[in-house]
Amino acid sequence: MKLIYDLLELDKRNDISYSIGFISNILILTLLLGFFLSFLIISIFLLVAFINKFILMIVSSNIYMKFIILFFLLILLKLRQKQDLAKDIDMKLKKYFNRQDTEGLIKYKAIIMMFCVYISLCLLGLMLYKFTGNQISNSNKSDIINIFIWATYLLAPIVAIWVFSDWRIQKKYEVNKEVSLNLLTVILELENCLEELMAITTEFRCLKNDDELNFFGKKCDELSLRFIDLINKLKSNNNMHHGLVRDFKGNKIISLEMLNSADSFFQSLIDMVFEIHDNYDSDIKLKSIVDQLLQDTIKAVGENQISYRDYFGPIKELLSSECQPYRKASFKLD
Repeated sequence: MKLIYDLLELDKRNDISYSIGFISNILILTLLLGFFLSFLIISIFLLVAFINKFILMIVSSNIYMKFIILFFLLILLKLRQKQDLAKDIDMKLKKYFNRQDTEGLIKYKAIIMMFCVYISLCLLGLMLYKFTGNQISNSNKSDIINIFIWATYLLAPIVAIWVFSDWRIQKKYEVNKEVSLNLLTVILELENCLEELMAITTEFRCLKNDDELNFFGKKCDELSLRFIDLINKLKSNNNMHHGLVRDFKGNKIISLEMLNSADSFFQSLIDMVFEIHDNYDSDIKLKSIVDQLLQDTIKAVGENQISYRDYFGPIKELLSSECQPYRKASFKLD
């Protein structure tokens, strides 16, 4: 459905493109409607012919054949009454598959599926051959061989389309995974930078000499430059995530409020850095006095830290889920 929606989406920025797209959409929908109606009519005719043949086969068959048909109908009726049987088998298969090599099992399942499709095509061809009044015998051996060849030719494009579709989905997932991983890495580095700046302002809250002052100032300058660089990387990776993962639909995963919370957290830490410098310049070296002077700033840092974690905590979990291994499942963000 998403592919059909993207195909029929109109470009409203240009009147000519919009008009051409609108006419093209009408033609496409008309062709699709004609195709489905034709398919429906053919299916009805085939179903009616099959039912007639089946009824004639039952009427003209001997007593043993009737008992065999009745036996299989009873089995189907019994299985229909026990719908949980299929669910139980599916659960057991999932438990078994989880203990095995997933990629190897997917390959084997694909081979089995293609084999079943091939057998189905062959049976369909034989049924059509039979319904047209021909007999399946040694005298018609060449026709039967041609039916199997026809099934092979028909299966080849089906396999090609299936493989390409699966490869495209997997490739898109790998790209999305890499983009999400890069964004998650930047967020973790940014969080580490802020925590490191917070740790150094806590450790050197009361400076004792010029050596500590120089080390403290140098370290804060390094962390400040690192924070600015990471914020720019965060914005860049956020735009890339919005384009590649979300196809420019909906809001960006890192909103303006989140960026403001990170900036507020950083600014409160920088305010503390300046106040620590001012206290040292004022020759205030008693820890109890320094803590009292920095009380409001410490409170602001704590509040901004909580706000920052509340914003970025769920985002980290979401990006972590996007970085999980590919499991043949559709992946979509809100």
